[in-house]
Amino acid sequence: MVRTRILLVDEQPIMREGLRALLRQSQGLEVVGEAGGGEAAMHMIRDLSPDVVVMDVLQTDMDGAETTRRIKRESPTTKVLALGGNDNPEKGLSALKAGADGYLTKQAGGVDLVSAIGAIRRGESYVCQSLAAALIRECREASAPPTRELSDRQRHILKLIVAGQTSPQIAGNTGLRLVDVKTERRKLMRQLKVRNLIQLVKFGMRHGIGIENAAS
Repeated sequence: MVRTRILLVDEQPIMREGLRALLRQSQGLEVVGEAGGGEAAMHMIRDLSPDVVVMDVLQTDMDGAETTRRIKRESPTTKVLALGGNDNPEKGLSALKAGADGYLTKQAGGVDLVSAIGAIRRGESYVCQSLAAALIRECREASAPPTRELSDRQRHILKLIVAGQTSPQIAGNTGLRLVDVKTERRKLMRQLKVRNLIQLVKFGMRHGIGIENAAS
């Protein structure tokens, strides 16, 4: 029987011991090494060529996303299963974006762990339910119009900017102080990720905030 060679990466020895005990119960899996951090893991990957790295995303010397990028760059055939907590899905998302093949919470049981390893070993992706929910939320937020997060005042100021009004004109039309108008304009540029006034005007027009709405 061809066994799947696994490297465990976790700063806490007790966690590595628990994982090793769980994986020992499966005949098709073999733990060939353990590392206490990302740097040590990279050295062991070069020496051991594991099939799968089961890795905690929270590390002191190198975070899970950076470790994943280095693994995929130096050993592209090695699969990465990231482990994390229910309270920190952002780390899991970062690891997946960096190239991890799967993500599982540490609260999962041994059956889920073995299933996840089997799935990514077959070339599939594996994402636990809690992270799947976070992925859905991120996709929804990414598809939502960026102007949705603007306040009514920001939206109105953007309309006036698109209409070609200067900051003093906007201050006169809105009753705001000139310094407040300039502050709101800077906030708009930062929030909408544009670098200058021309890009801000183009953004407003592209999202339907045009001259015809300037008087509203």
